[in-house]
Amino acid sequence: MVGPARTTSPTKVKLAVTTRARLKSIRFFPSMMQASLRIQRQLEDTEGCVRFASIVTAPREFWTISIWSSRHQMQEFMRSGAHQALMWNFSHWFESFWLMRWAPTNQEAGDWSGVSLADDSSQIGASAERASDPLCRTALGGIPDLLGAIGPGGMPSLDHAPLTRRARTRLTGGTGVMVRMEVDRMTDLIRVLRSLRRLQDDIVDNEDVLGITFGVANSREVYALGVFGKEDPSAAFSRSARRLVENYGTVTWMMQWDAEHEFGHWDGLRLRRLVLRAGAGKR
Repeated sequence: MVGPARTTSPTKVKLAVTTRARLKSIRFFPSMMQASLRIQRQLEDTEGCVRFASIVTAPREFWTISIWSSRHQMQEFMRSGAHQALMWNFSHWFESFWLMRWAPTNQEAGDWSGVSLADDSSQIGASAERASDPLCRTALGGIPDLLGAIGPGGMPSLDHAPLTRRARTRLTGGTGVMVRMEVDRMTDLIRVLRSLRRLQDDIVDNEDVLGITFGVANSREVYALGVFGKEDPSAAFSRSARRLVENYGTVTWMMQWDAEHEFGHWDGLRLRRLVLRAGAGKR
């Protein structure tokens, strides 16, 4: 299920959030489906949520994508309503749970139902000039924590706090590629899923790949997510996804995101470990 856009295209996107959950047992499938539907209804009424989808990969594997124009509203959503209720069942239902917060890049092909989500950094120059205003820095001179948290908008924020920046450096180089495809016929849906399975089998054993997952949101929409510790397998995944789109002539959106914050683990794996290993290999 996909949520409506709250703004017209192009829209200013601050972040994306993906989650992936593997259930302990298939007996939790009905409960998980009910929880997903409640979360979708809540997202439809949540300001700041630009796009979202809830995807079923297998009876024990679910994942989600949500795109946000407001970091604050994303955080409020996660602490409230159906999403908060689901998290109370975290240890009871889930064998593994992984969440990643992503920063937008300008690497986008197509659009998501008329909405372009790529990063537009054309205004950063003017904002950075305001951030270097000597009066601002003098006023905050006695508060080093706030001074160190000044962002490109010229104001201190949690996003630019030193602790936040240090956490992001642990994931520098980590990327995610999100793909959305629409198909017209059930036969095309089956072909796309089979092709994605072959693509997953070809790439997933690469030591710089955290994981590749894909599934359906409904009978016409297929979603895929690849998470990578280095650029090379990310580019290979993107090229293969493009060929898949060309073969089946489906409506598509594909975008690359930079890893920003990680929580939990993907069947025992974490992206930060892949990034650390890749960085060690360069030395």
